[in-house]
Amino acid sequence: MTKTLPRPAKTHQTKLILLTVTNPKHKLLWLYRKANFHFQHREPILILTPSEKVSDYIDQMLWSFQPNQFLPHEILSPPHASTELIQITHSTTTLAEHTTVFNLTPHPLSPTSLSQKHLHRIIYHLDDQTTSQGRLHSQSLYRIYKNHSCSILTQ
Repeated sequence: MTKTLPRPAKTHQTKLILLTVTNPKHKLLWLYRKANFHFQHREPILILTPSEKVSDYIDQMLWSFQPNQFLPHEILSPPHASTELIQITHSTTTLAEHTTVFNLTPHPLSPTSLSQKHLHRIIYHLDDQTTSQGRLHSQSLYRIYKNHSCSILTQ
Protein backbone atom coordinates (compact mmCIF):
# COMPACT_ATOMS: atom_id res chain seq x y z
CA MET A 1 0.00 0.00 0.00
CA THR A 2 1.38 3.38 -0.98
CA LYS A 3 1.30 6.19 1.48
CA THR A 4 0.19 9.55 0.09
CA LEU A 5 2.07 12.56 1.26
CA PRO A 6 0.11 15.70 2.05
CA ARG A 7 0.35 18.41 -0.55
CA PRO A 8 2.39 21.40 0.45
CA ALA A 9 0.31 24.46 1.28
CA LYS A 10 0.01 26.91 -1.57
CA THR A 11 1.90 30.06 -0.83
CA HIS A 12 1.61 33.46 -2.36
CA GLN A 13 4.82 34.09 -4.26
CA THR A 14 5.76 37.58 -5.32
CA LYS A 15 8.20 37.83 -8.18
CA LEU A 16 10.32 40.95 -8.58
CA ILE A 17 11.59 41.47 -12.11
CA LEU A 18 14.38 44.01 -12.40
CA LEU A 19 14.54 45.34 -15.95
CA THR A 20 18.08 46.45 -16.81
CA VAL A 21 18.34 49.97 -18.20
CA THR A 22 21.66 51.05 -19.73
CA ASN A 23 20.41 54.20 -21.44
CA PRO A 24 17.38 56.47 -20.90
CA LYS A 25 15.52 55.18 -23.99
CA HIS A 26 15.41 51.69 -22.48
CA LYS A 27 13.01 52.90 -19.78
CA LEU A 28 10.20 53.62 -22.23
CA LEU A 29 11.03 50.56 -24.30
CA TRP A 30 10.76 48.24 -21.27
CA LEU A 31 7.52 49.87 -20.19
CA TYR A 32 5.98 49.52 -23.64
CA ARG A 33 7.18 45.91 -24.08
CA LYS A 34 5.81 44.77 -20.72
CA ALA A 35 2.50 46.58 -21.17
CA ASN A 36 2.16 45.09 -24.66
CA PHE A 37 3.09 41.59 -23.40
CA HIS A 38 0.39 41.65 -20.73
CA PHE A 39 -2.14 43.17 -23.14
CA GLN A 40 -1.46 40.44 -25.75
CA HIS A 41 -1.89 37.77 -23.06
CA ARG A 42 -5.08 39.41 -21.75
CA GLU A 43 -3.47 39.93 -18.33
CA PRO A 44 -4.14 43.16 -16.43
CA ILE A 45 -1.20 45.35 -15.46
CA LEU A 46 -1.11 48.49 -13.33
CA ILE A 47 1.50 51.13 -14.11
CA LEU A 48 2.22 52.98 -10.87
CA THR A 49 3.79 56.41 -11.40
CA PRO A 50 5.24 58.93 -8.94
CA SER A 51 2.94 61.79 -10.01
CA GLU A 52 0.00 62.90 -12.10
CA LYS A 53 2.42 64.52 -14.54
CA VAL A 54 4.22 61.21 -15.13
CA SER A 55 0.86 59.42 -15.48
CA ASP A 56 -0.11 61.89 -18.22
CA TYR A 57 3.24 61.37 -19.96
CA ILE A 58 2.85 57.56 -19.90
CA ASP A 59 -0.71 57.97 -21.15
CA GLN A 60 0.50 59.91 -24.20
CA MET A 61 3.39 57.50 -24.76
CA LEU A 62 1.12 54.44 -24.87
CA TRP A 63 -1.10 56.12 -27.47
CA SER A 64 1.81 57.01 -29.73
CA PHE A 65 4.86 54.80 -29.04
CA GLN A 66 4.39 52.77 -32.23
CA PRO A 67 3.46 54.85 -35.30
CA ASN A 68 0.68 52.51 -36.49
CA GLN A 69 -0.32 50.93 -33.22
CA PHE A 70 -1.47 51.99 -29.75
CA LEU A 71 -2.11 50.19 -26.49
CA PRO A 72 -5.60 50.74 -25.06
CA HIS A 73 -5.35 51.89 -21.47
CA GLU A 74 -6.89 54.19 -18.91
CA ILE A 75 -5.67 56.56 -16.24
CA LEU A 76 -7.33 55.47 -13.01
CA SER A 77 -9.02 58.02 -10.82
CA PRO A 78 -9.76 56.18 -7.58
CA PRO A 79 -12.26 55.19 -6.39
CA HIS A 80 -13.46 54.60 -9.98
CA ALA A 81 -12.71 51.12 -11.28
CA SER A 82 -11.62 50.31 -14.81
CA THR A 83 -12.02 47.30 -17.07
CA GLU A 84 -9.00 48.18 -19.22
CA LEU A 85 -6.16 45.67 -19.09
CA ILE A 86 -3.58 48.45 -18.85
CA GLN A 87 -4.22 50.96 -16.09
CA ILE A 88 -2.11 53.94 -15.05
CA THR A 89 -2.22 55.66 -11.67
CA HIS A 90 -0.14 57.60 -9.20
CA SER A 91 -2.32 56.46 -6.30
CA THR A 92 -1.54 53.36 -4.26
CA THR A 93 -5.16 52.92 -3.15
CA THR A 94 -5.91 50.32 -5.85
CA LEU A 95 -2.83 48.12 -5.41
CA ALA A 96 -4.74 45.39 -3.58
CA GLU A 97 -6.83 44.79 -6.70
CA HIS A 98 -3.84 44.07 -8.94
CA THR A 99 -1.50 41.13 -9.35
CA THR A 100 0.95 42.78 -11.75
CA VAL A 101 2.42 46.23 -11.15
CA PHE A 102 5.04 48.12 -13.12
CA ASN A 103 6.40 50.36 -10.40
CA LEU A 104 7.89 53.59 -11.75
CA THR A 105 8.09 55.15 -8.30
CA PRO A 106 11.38 55.10 -6.40
CA HIS A 107 9.70 53.28 -3.51
CA PRO A 108 9.47 49.51 -3.09
CA LEU A 109 6.04 47.93 -2.85
CA SER A 110 5.17 45.65 -0.01
CA PRO A 111 4.33 42.24 -1.50
CA THR A 112 1.33 42.09 0.84
CA SER A 113 -0.07 45.28 -0.69
CA LEU A 114 -0.87 43.39 -3.90
CA SER A 115 -3.84 41.13 -4.49
CA GLN A 116 -3.98 38.16 -2.15
CA LYS A 117 -6.54 36.40 -4.37
CA HIS A 118 -3.86 35.04 -6.68
CA LEU A 119 -0.88 32.84 -5.94
CA HIS A 120 1.49 34.64 -8.28
CA ARG A 121 2.16 38.36 -8.21
CA ILE A 122 4.64 40.31 -10.31
CA ILE A 123 6.36 43.61 -9.58
CA TYR A 124 8.45 45.20 -12.32
CA HIS A 125 11.12 47.75 -11.40
CA LEU A 126 13.67 49.44 -13.61
CA ASP A 127 17.24 48.44 -12.78
CA ASP A 128 18.84 51.78 -13.67
CA GLN A 129 22.47 51.19 -14.59
CA THR A 130 22.88 54.62 -16.25
CA THR A 131 24.23 56.34 -13.12
CA SER A 132 25.95 55.35 -9.88
CA GLN A 133 22.92 56.67 -7.98
CA GLY A 134 20.65 54.43 -10.08
CA ARG A 135 22.85 51.40 -9.40
CA LEU A 136 22.79 52.08 -5.64
CA HIS A 137 19.01 52.44 -5.71
CA SER A 138 18.65 49.13 -7.59
CA GLN A 139 20.87 47.39 -5.04
CA SER A 140 18.73 48.81 -2.24
CA LEU A 141 15.53 47.56 -3.92
CA TYR A 142 17.10 44.15 -4.36
CA ARG A 143 17.90 43.88 -0.64
CA ILE A 144 14.45 45.07 0.43
CA TYR A 145 12.62 42.58 -1.79
CA LYS A 146 15.03 39.79 -0.84
CA ASN A 147 14.18 40.45 2.83
CA HIS A 148 10.50 39.99 1.90
CA SER A 149 11.36 36.55 0.44
CA CYS A 150 10.50 37.58 -3.10
CA SER A 151 11.73 35.64 -6.07
CA ILE A 152 14.05 38.03 -7.95
CA LEU A 153 14.82 37.92 -11.67
CA THR A 154 16.70 40.27 -13.94
CA GLN A 155 16.08 40.91 -17.61
